[in-house]
Amino acid sequence: MCGEEISAAAKKCKHCGEYLERAADSGGAPTPSSVTGAGTIAPRTPMPSSVTGHETIFPEITPDIVLSGRYRIIREIGRGGMGVVYLAHDETLGIDVAVKVLPTVFAANERAIDALKAEARTAMKLSHPNIVRLYNFVDDARAKFLVMEYVDGESVDSHLHRKGVLSLKSTIALGSRIASALDYAHSEGVLHRDIKPGNIIIGGGRAKLTDFGIAREMHDTMTRLTGRETSGTLLYMSPEQLMGDKLDARADVYSFAATLYECLSGHPPFHTGDIPTQIMQKTPAPIAGIGAHVNNAIQMALSKDKACRPKSCAELVKLMANQFAIPDAMPVSRVEPSIVPPERLPHAGPTVTNTQWRYQTGQQQGIPLPVNRSGNAIAAMVLGICSITLCYLGVILGPLALVYASKGMAQVNMHGVRGRGMAMAGRITGIIGLIVGIIAIISVMVDAIKR
Repeated sequence: MCGEEISAAAKKCKHCGEYLERAADSGGAPTPSSVTGAGTIAPRTPMPSSVTGHETIFPEITPDIVLSGRYRIIREIGRGGMGVVYLAHDETLGIDVAVKVLPTVFAANERAIDALKAEARTAMKLSHPNIVRLYNFVDDARAKFLVMEYVDGESVDSHLHRKGVLSLKSTIALGSRIASALDYAHSEGVLHRDIKPGNIIIGGGRAKLTDFGIAREMHDTMTRLTGRETSGTLLYMSPEQLMGDKLDARADVYSFAATLYECLSGHPPFHTGDIPTQIMQKTPAPIAGIGAHVNNAIQMALSKDKACRPKSCAELVKLMANQFAIPDAMPVSRVEPSIVPPERLPHAGPTVTNTQWRYQTGQQQGIPLPVNRSGNAIAAMVLGICSITLCYLGVILGPLALVYASKGMAQVNMHGVRGRGMAMAGRITGIIGLIVGIIAIISVMVDAIKR
């Protein structure tokens, strides 16, 4: 068994896939479950060892006990293989907090405590509206425990169990908040290493990510101390994390994508059969009922090659929201036929050039198409010739007409009425020719400036 927190009414562990021996089978009634403020589904009474797979011993803590002279225990709100979570009141600050008490086998190991303290010091530096604050690590005579911000809500895991999958809109809204928290932590040099629906708490319009580095350290330490694989995060592990390689932010991107996959589908990318082999070798099935761009984005983030994943969690959310195109260099599982370039299609029939493809599909993609200007060029050439001709007539012939018109006026007495009419006609023609020529010249200049 994996030792991960589960519902007492469950028949099968959703984390490791093993079937559970029901308490009811031995004559006991199933234990009702409640939702904790720390983000785990926890029974109201301790789960029997037949459900957890092995007995984990914790210090005896009861309501009204004051730990470290400061934290008064109110009630138990969660229990799992990695700790018991209590709602407590900080009598120094006058606020409610979540107190996570460590198992005795963990608390007794000095090396484990030192490693957890180092993780705690790192996590305590983080301050973000979508991250559950870690306040302190306390080494009390009665117990060793973590003091965290108390969030009145439920885990995404619990929400999915109660109400089913999230809509795409809700998933993107949730994802944008958690992505903001993760990218902030990455900018501070901190990895989460244990992103899953059980570590995201929602409630009151808020979404917060908990257990930064702490849960992963505790899982690894418990595995080392007990010899049992206690990791409940296998379903969300990246291939490099599964192999024990050095991790960077892209491992969190993978786990984040696996979590969003579950929000939309109701289950992780791989949840049956040989999980480790599938994580290393198999491509997850597309999620039914959502757009191809969403599947493409998630498949990209779940790539076996971390170099092919989005550079940040926020980038993944933007790809899912279709705010910008998926880079061609990124491997995708499915592409909309209307936007597939011809070089990516199996050859069939006459070859279509990339330029032709852009012309044919640009309208569908909203891409401005090039304008065919050949007809405009011919018209411009004809107008240019006419303009030149008019310039010649107006500038050259117009003044000549004025000259001859003046001579005609001088000879009016000689030729009488006929000479006067010819002179007037010549003068009018000359004036018109000048005006037309000037207009033509101006038109040609304006056209040249525009070009």
